[in-house]
Amino acid sequence: MFKSQFLYEVLSEQVGGNLARIKCLSNLILGVIQCRSVNLTHLASHQATTAKHASEYRKLQRFFEQWSIPQQAIARLILKKIPKPAAGYVLSMDRTNWQFGSTHINILTVGIVTHKVAVPIAWMTLPQATKRGNSSYKHRISLMQQVLAFMPACDIYALTMDREYEHGEDRP
Repeated sequence: MFKSQFLYEVLSEQVGGNLARIKCLSNLILGVIQCRSVNLTHLASHQATTAKHASEYRKLQRFFEQWSIPQQAIARLILKKIPKPAAGYVLSMDRTNWQFGSTHINILTVGIVTHKVAVPIAWMTLPQATKRGNSSYKHRISLMQQVLAFMPACDIYALTMDREYEHGEDRP
């Protein structure tokens, strides 16, 4: 069985929804792993189809424009696939900045740390008005509330963050 077929079947079962979108998501995930990039131009070249590069690129754009990824379903799938360590999961909160044309997109994410990488399980786009893309304590609390909606607190061993979160001007 091809990796994309296996991933497609797992996602269909766990996430559900439109099968064409699930197929696109499974190809997208494998593309990110293969080319180690989230750049849609690069990912269009790694799709498992015979379509032209421009068509694949536009399909990926439409995927992100038209589908709201069911975060909790994805998180539950990841939790099923990453065994919980005896002491509990180590989580990592971080902010990343992507640029789409001249627009900066700031994303605050929480991931499970496994094998020296963090696999995202929850994320939120920060408002454009945030100072240099920094998150506030309200954003961080809101994101952790999302995590606690599908992961019991007793399953968390530690939450790690950069120093920028230590002494913010926004503390209550």
